[in-house]
Amino acid sequence: MAHEMEREARKFVDIVDFRRVERTRDRLIKGGRLFYDRVLAGLSQAGVDIANPVELLLALRSSGGRKLEKLFGAGREDETHPGGRRPVVPTTMFQQIWDMGRRIKEEVHSRQLRQRAKGGKVLLLSTDVHEYAKLIMGMTLREAGVEVIDLGHSVDPGRIVKELLRGKVDAIGISTHNGMALTYARGLLQEMRDHDLEIPIFMGGRLNEMTGEGLPRDVTAELVELKVIPCSDVFDMLERLP
Repeated sequence: MAHEMEREARKFVDIVDFRRVERTRDRLIKGGRLFYDRVLAGLSQAGVDIANPVELLLALRSSGGRKLEKLFGAGREDETHPGGRRPVVPTTMFQQIWDMGRRIKEEVHSRQLRQRAKGGKVLLLSTDVHEYAKLIMGMTLREAGVEVIDLGHSVDPGRIVKELLRGKVDAIGISTHNGMALTYARGLLQEMRDHDLEIPIFMGGRLNEMTGEGLPRDVTAELVELKVIPCSDVFDMLERLP
């Protein structure tokens, strides 16, 4: 199909003005090279051996795209934008997040959730590398006046407990997508019991579990038995915050 599209597209080359495409291309290349240089220089200064591909890969993965963008991105700094910078050329997903942020602001105020939740503190994280939902959660909670401690993605339960021991937190908000909801919840609860911690846990996303037999199965009922609070969306969580 891609080859067919290419053949058809060639018929229109002479009637398309590519100057705008070429300007965008040049901006992307310039920004990409700047980002590349900044990332390698920054990781090297932090002690990462950038000549070691495994070490470099692990450093990039543990940092995550949003943190790398905020620290080293080519766009100018702007805390009003997701990621903390204005993108050189916004992607479709970035624009969707930005548009959703505006809708979130309106909905928070229309539901009067700011008066309901203001002053609370939530520990926010993703169990895997997917950060899209967590980013939306953070935007919504902050708009509602909730203090958010964002631990990032692929967070180990032990790290959550360390953060909980530092000070008072009203709830834990977890986004999960990779078929590990039940295993993760059990591990976190055990870590919390080991330290005599009892704090509400809200979990949303794909509440399923890989069993090794076909597709992941839904584990919402098992999570409820564990006293984990499943959420259909972040507004559901806001309505039920302690």
